[in-house]
Amino acid sequence: MKIGIVDYAAGNISSIAAALKANGADPVIVSSPKELQLCQKLILPGVGSFGPAMGRLWELDLVDSIRKNVDKGVPLLGICLGMQILFEKSEESPGTAGLSILRGTVERLPLYPNFVVPQIQWNKIVSQSTSSILGGDLVGGFYYFAHSYYVIPSENKIEIAKSIYGDLEFISAIQYENLWATQFHPEKSAGCGLNVIRSFINN
Repeated sequence: MKIGIVDYAAGNISSIAAALKANGADPVIVSSPKELQLCQKLILPGVGSFGPAMGRLWELDLVDSIRKNVDKGVPLLGICLGMQILFEKSEESPGTAGLSILRGTVERLPLYPNFVVPQIQWNKIVSQSTSSILGGDLVGGFYYFAHSYYVIPSENKIEIAKSIYGDLEFISAIQYENLWATQFHPEKSAGCGLNVIRSFINN
C-alpha cells in the first residue's frame, strides 16, 4: 500500500516513513498533485506554524488536491500541525485560511502556573470515544506532544480523545468519515503510537 507523506516543509517525515515501513506500508514523499494522486492514503505531518505551512501548500498547488482527495474518500491522517490546518483558521496566523475541511478554529494553549507553552512532553489520553483509527482502549496510554495550539471543532461529534494540560481539557484526536487526526505525534510515541499508525494502515 502506497501511503503519501505530504512534504510541505513541516514534518518529521523520516520518522513517519520509518513507522510506516515497520508496519509493512510503502511510504511515498509527495510534493505535487501528480504524486499525490498515486497514493491510496495520505498523511499530513506537522512541525511548524500555521501560516507558513498553508503558504507552502499553496505554493505546491496541493490545497485543492488534498481537499478533492478527501472528498473522494481517500483516508487522511493529520499529525499535530497537520491536524490544525484541517480547520478554518488559527489564532497563530490571523487572516490565514486553513484547508477548511473541518469547521472550527485553533487557539493558543492558556498559561497556567507551573505549566509552560509549548507543551513538550509525554501526556496521556484521559477520555476516548469509539474509534477505528486509534485501535482499542487508549485511555491511560502516554503519547508525545509538542504544541502551543489546540483545535476547537464546531461539532463535538468528531472528538474521539481528550488530554489535560494545566486546567485545560483539550482534544487530542478527532475522526470524521475518512479523516483522522492527532494532536500528539504517533511516530514519536513508542508502542502506543505505532498502534495508531498500524490502525491507520489497516483501516
